Amino acid sequence: MIEEDKISCILKGIREVLVSEIPRFPKDCCFEASLLVGKVFSELKYDVKIHDGYYKCENHYWNEINGMLFDITIDQFEVEEDWSKPQNGNRYHGREITLENEINRWKRGCYKWIQLLDTKKLITELCIKVMSSL
Repeated sequence: MIEEDKISCILKGIREVLVSEIPRFPKDCCFEASLLVGKVFSELKYDVKIHDGYYKCENHYWNEINGMLFDITIDQFEVEEDWSKPQNGNRYHGREITLENEINRWKRGCYKWIQLLDTKKLITELCIKVMSSL
């Protein structure tokens, strides 16, 4: 399994959890989703970054994982792109933000739905899923 496929498999598992926990997902969930993706991939020792900026003139958040741009909430813009595949960076304009700072801000905020998720358990389940795909 190539690296891109492993990342996509993990993202699919994260998205399954988010879809089951948040009725409106992916609409207006890009900040929280990008933090969860950042946290999971960081704990799995990937090079992960969170970006804050604009997609099609709308405020948006997305991730860069091992140098590839991924956006698991891209379908909120009703576009044809496959959210589980690397995206074309030409449509994204923004800056990198620090995962630790954003998670601390998020913990102080009203993002309770994501706090309920057991990240360690989620990571274990995602790793099992990826390994079984090999």
